[in-house]
Order: sequence, then C-alpha cells, then structure tokens
Amino acid sequence: MKFKNLNLSSVLWGKLNLNRKRQVFLLILLMLLSSISEVITLGAIFPFLAVLNSPETVFNSPYAQYFIHFLKIESADQIILPITLVFAIAAFVSGLIRIFLLYFLTKVSFSIGVDISEEIYRRVLHQPYLIHTTRNSSELINGIVNKTHMVVNGVILPLLTIVSSIVLLIGIVLTLLAVDVSITLVILFGFGFVYMCILLFTKNKIRDNSKVIALESTKAVKLLQEGLGGIRDVIINSSQEYYYALYKKSDLMFRTAQGSNVFLSGAPRYAIESFGIVLIAFFAYMASRSEGGVVGFIPILGVFALGFQRLLPVLQQLYASISNIKGSRSVLFDIVALLECDTKYNKTGKSIAFDKHISLNNVRFKYNNESHWVFQSVDIKINKGEFIGVVGPTGGGKSTMIDIITGLLEPTSGVLKIDGIVIDSSNQEEWQKHISHVPQNIFLSDGTIEQNIAFGISKDNIDFKNVKYAAKLAQISDYINLLPEKYNTIVGENGVRLSGGQRQRIGIARALYRNSDVIILDEATSALDVETEASIMKSIENIRSKFTVIMITHRLSTLANCKKVITVNKGVSCEKKENRK
Repeated sequence: MKFKNLNLSSVLWGKLNLNRKRQVFLLILLMLLSSISEVITLGAIFPFLAVLNSPETVFNSPYAQYFIHFLKIESADQIILPITLVFAIAAFVSGLIRIFLLYFLTKVSFSIGVDISEEIYRRVLHQPYLIHTTRNSSELINGIVNKTHMVVNGVILPLLTIVSSIVLLIGIVLTLLAVDVSITLVILFGFGFVYMCILLFTKNKIRDNSKVIALESTKAVKLLQEGLGGIRDVIINSSQEYYYALYKKSDLMFRTAQGSNVFLSGAPRYAIESFGIVLIAFFAYMASRSEGGVVGFIPILGVFALGFQRLLPVLQQLYASISNIKGSRSVLFDIVALLECDTKYNKTGKSIAFDKHISLNNVRFKYNNESHWVFQSVDIKINKGEFIGVVGPTGGGKSTMIDIITGLLEPTSGVLKIDGIVIDSSNQEEWQKHISHVPQNIFLSDGTIEQNIAFGISKDNIDFKNVKYAAKLAQISDYINLLPEKYNTIVGENGVRLSGGQRQRIGIARALYRNSDVIILDEATSALDVETEASIMKSIENIRSKFTVIMITHRLSTLANCKKVITVNKGVSCEKKENRK
C-alpha cells in the first residue's frame, strides 16, 4: 500500500471520531487563549519595568490617567504596587493556562492513540482468514502496542504541539514587533536560520533512524515471541544464547536509533540558548553606546529578555516536533497501512438456516496466483446429522477443505452452499455461528477452566450448568472435580499446566458448550488414548441428532463411527466412500 507524504496525517485525521475531532478544535481554541495570555504577560513587562525605572513617567502619562483616578492613586510611588500585582497576576494566570493546555494536549493525544490502537485491533480481528495466514503476528502485535505508542509520541503529540507552538509564536512575535521591529527581526531570522541549518543537516540521519526503528521494533517482538513461545525446545536444544544474541543485536540497533533521534531533536536548544544570550549581550552593549544609555533601554531589554525566555522553548518545541515526525515517518506508514487494511464488515444481517445439507459444488482452490492448486473439481454433499470422516495424506488439502466449509477461506472457483444458499463474504459470519471447530493444537487463554470452555463469553454470561455438561461429554469432568479449585483452576498460558490430552478434551468441551449444529474435529483426538477417544465419540453419538460431525483423522478406529469417509487427494479431488460398517 502506497501513501504520499501529505496523506499520512490526513488518513489519521479521517479515522478520528466526531467527538475526538471536537476535542481537537477545543484544543486549538485553548491554544489561542494561551497565546493571548502570553501576549498579555509579555506586554505587561514593559509598563512594569518602566514603573520600576521611572514611576513619574508612567504617573504623568495621559494613557494611565483613567486607571490612576479609578484606583485613587495620588503619587508616583503608589503606582508601583498595582502594576506589580497586574504583572504577577498575568504571569500566574498565563502559567495556569499553559499547565491546563499541556494537560489537555497530552490527554487528547493519548486518547487518539487509544482510538488508533483499538481501531487497528478491531480491523485486524475482522480481516479475512487468508490474510492472517500470510502475516506474522509479531508485526501486528508490535503495531497495536508499540508502534501506536510511537505514533502518539512521535506524530500526534508533535503535530498538536506544532499547532500550539505556531499560535504562541505568532502572539510573541507580534508583541515583540510592537516593541521594536528591527531587534525582533534580527532575533527571529537568526533563530530561524540556525534551526533550518540544523534541520537540513540532520534530516538524512533522522530518516535512516526512522527506518531502523520501524524494522527493528518488529524484529525484537518477533524474537521474543519465538524464544518464549518455544521455550521447551529452546531449553532442550540449549538455544538460549542464540536467541539472546539475536535479540541483543536487534534491541541495540532499535535503542541506538531512538537515542540518536532524541539527541538530534533536543541538542539544538543549547546552541540556541548561547546564541540568544550573545544577542541580548550585543543589544545591551549597543544600548550602552547610545545617547540614553542602558537605563533608558532597560524596559525594552526586559521585554526582549522575557520574550527570548518564552520564544526559545517555543522554537525548540517546533523544531523537536518536526524532527520527531520525520523520525517516526516509517512507523506512521506502518500504522496507516494497518488502519487501511481490508476487513469483512459488509454483512447482510440475514440469518442462515441449516436444516438439510452442506455442499461444495465444483470447488477449486489455491492460495494465490503463484501457488499450485490445492484441489480441483471438488463436489461433496454432507447431510445434516451425519458423521463424516475425512482422510488423506499429509498436505493433501484436508484442513484447507475444512477451512472452506467453515467459511474461513473462499473457493477460488465454485461455491459453498448451505441448504442451497451460496456462502460468501456477506453471510460467512452468520454461517459460522452454526459451527464449532476443534483443532489439533488447542488454544487456551491464561484463565480458568470454566472460562476456557465458555471461550469468548464474559464471566457474568457463562452458563455454568452447560459448562459442566460439556465437560462431562468431553470426559474431562472427573479430572476437573479432583482439582482444589475445580472449574476455577487457572490453566496457565496456552494451557501449560495441562497435558496434551487434557487440553484437547477442554477444546472438545468448548465445542460442545456452544451447542452448534456442526462440530469439526481436526485431529482433535490425536493426543487421547483409544479408550478415551471411544468414550468421547460414544457421548457424541448418543446426542448425534443435534450435530453434524466432520472428523479429520488418521486413526482407522475413529472412522468406525463415521457413516461416510471422504478421501482428500492432494491436487486432485475428493472421493466419497460408504463405510463398510
């Protein structure tokens, strides 16, 4: 997916909800208020210093007479306190507004980050299954968790800071121009020239660091997943140092690039501070050589000293924000690509009934244009309530055929029909409500046995009686009842505290809990002994009128329960055979 430079931020803006956009506009108004308060503070320094330097001048000024009469001031000395209070209050209020602006700016930025992270996760979950088979999960996890955080700190917050800085910069510059045009222009163009030179000098390094950060952050997450996910084999093979060395190299490159960008965005401040002090010293020297001397120049010098103190952080924020955005460009590209990924949202909302049969009509399938055909010209009809066995050589297309039946994959040509209705992207989800799938490798969350049987259901909505019934049918209830916490026992990450057979039986119980019309067992009993498998099959057989069961298996004993056996031959077709039972 390709994006032009100017489109990246506009795509992010387009993904914001109406409430978040209103918050951004409110934030801009707050920025304007902050700018006005800064202008008032900066403007108040001139009369404040003028009063301290020569109160008689201000006392006799025609512009001050209204306030002098209103405050009933009778002498020049009495005017010092009110002016001091006005300046102090203006400075205090300006500080409060800036604090609130920082709070609200940060809150809005990270709220947008939450929206982006949630939207990416929602889109990833709704992507077609075929896309999940071709994309590394570490890329997605890193995008949802780490890269979203990087975009918040490296793009969203800097973008809002740029707007805030520009608004504040305009207010400060206009105030300084009102005091002295020539000095303001010298300071402004001097600072601007220095920052522009630094930006041009560092842009290539920042861009290269951006690419390293985007690449190595994903690689580091991938290495962590592989090392910890396969910890059993890592320990047995003594591969700890291998994975440690790879992670160390990737993490070092990632952190070094990040540190380099932080330095490049922050270092110019110290050069500019020195440059600013030199300018003020130069102006003070010029004033000392003038006719009025430094005393008459003190109010102006004070205004520019305070203006410099306000201007420098604003210019530094502006530069740092631009640098951060450039440094986060590659990460932003990845986030925008995830936000624009294809999803399966278009649904008719019409329910799919399953009363008669499932049929594959002249189905052909291959994963992409470059791959070979997994199978061709498949014609199968499965009646409701049948026990169907699926056999064939490894890699012959058994699981692919099941994925087509479940609606996870769409045929390259031909159709899947349920009671004569064609299943496509518009009604796949409705058809999948009829299906429970038990794979060979059962995924278990790090929760209780109860939560894993009633998978994907909030604890408050779990039907515990149904959980116990499903566990009994799956021949796991006796084991559960021996545990101290029984159904509240934590199974560990991916069921690490359970044996392979126990995990498979919980997976079967999960399928039975859903009370679906179709149960698909994909080598789901391979870790069970023959007696346990036979007992589970007998339990299902006793309630078979409720279910259509499709079993992929290599065990001949399992096929004894099947009315029909479908043989899947790689790249050819499916042959139906009546069981000899």
